[in-house]
Amino acid sequence: MTPLRHVVGFMSGTSLDGLDAALVSIDGVGEGMTATILAHGSRPFDSIEAIERLARGGSATAAAITEASRTVGTLHAELLEVVVREAGLDPRHDLDLVAVHGQTVMHRPPLSWQLVDPWPLVRSVECPIVCDLRSADLVAGGQGAPITPQADAILFRELREEGSTLAVVNLGGFVNVTLLPDADGDPIGFDCCPCNHLLDEASRDLLDAPFDRDGVETASGRADEAAADRLVGMIGGPARDARSGGDGDEHREDGWRLVAEAIGRDRPADILATIAATIASVTMQTIEARASDADSPRVGRIVLAGGGARNRGLVEAFHDRCTAAIPPASIATSDESGIGAEAREAAAMAVLGTLCLDGTDVGGAATTGRTGPTAPAGLWIRGGTRAAPRLGDAGAPP
Repeated sequence: MTPLRHVVGFMSGTSLDGLDAALVSIDGVGEGMTATILAHGSRPFDSIEAIERLARGGSATAAAITEASRTVGTLHAELLEVVVREAGLDPRHDLDLVAVHGQTVMHRPPLSWQLVDPWPLVRSVECPIVCDLRSADLVAGGQGAPITPQADAILFRELREEGSTLAVVNLGGFVNVTLLPDADGDPIGFDCCPCNHLLDEASRDLLDAPFDRDGVETASGRADEAAADRLVGMIGGPARDARSGGDGDEHREDGWRLVAEAIGRDRPADILATIAATIASVTMQTIEARASDADSPRVGRIVLAGGGARNRGLVEAFHDRCTAAIPPASIATSDESGIGAEAREAAAMAVLGTLCLDGTDVGGAATTGRTGPTAPAGLWIRGGTRAAPRLGDAGAPP
């Protein structure tokens, strides 16, 4: 019998709203494993000037990049201590693996950069650490994204039904979707359009706030259909081109300004509501098209996850779109489905790292569009003084 494994996963998304960590208990190995979230925590970035500059295509000195990388790594180490001790475990002795995503500052396949200095973590634990889970897929012709579908198949296994497709919709900087056909069909993954990139940029300018807290303003507005139709053409590139969203697809400024020009800058709630309605429309159209292309059963249930699931106006836009579908699909947030909306991506990283540890492929043609064979994913670091498994040992990093 395989013993339970305790794994910490980290995720910091392109919205730059902070770092999430999830402590996950893993039972079993490979695709048959089950995962239970034991604890979750978040921390904002204290200083993101250099990271934000890089993420927006700007330049930075080597010293600034190195300092930013170390800052991100140190925050990982501090958050790990909090989350693991919250669950009553010892960070140094009770962990079996740490899986790190890093902060994406550039994504332009076949190139992608997840910034993080993992060495502060190495000083905190005595288990292996895995990072850079995208590059093996990228050099094999894949998009390196979306990265979570194989993990979603495990985390949301109990929600899957025979004769129906479950859609897990992550409302992050971009919208990315995992389709889980039937009770055990192979996962399908794809990106749809920018999401929080657009809403947050509009909030900064119109509301003088980094985001629309709880989506209060968005929920109070009324979407303008003509403006939404114009925005669809602008932001739907990833969906149309069947690729991951990356540099240049964010439309942070030109997207919301297009809406403001159409309906008036003096109507901030309506601008935000129109953006939310457009995001929901592009996403649902893409889900329907991709499910049809894959000859999957109809989408019967949709689960909304990610930071955007806290935006009441955005969630209502998805509800409106789902209830108008024929036949309608049921919709709920990840919280309502038993997986914390803000913990899901960090938990997925924990699952993905463990799959890599078990020698299971975490990408493929149906998720990242990979066209060629790939090496086992991940860069592996031995943590602390515990000897890392050697290649060929049971449970060794592949």
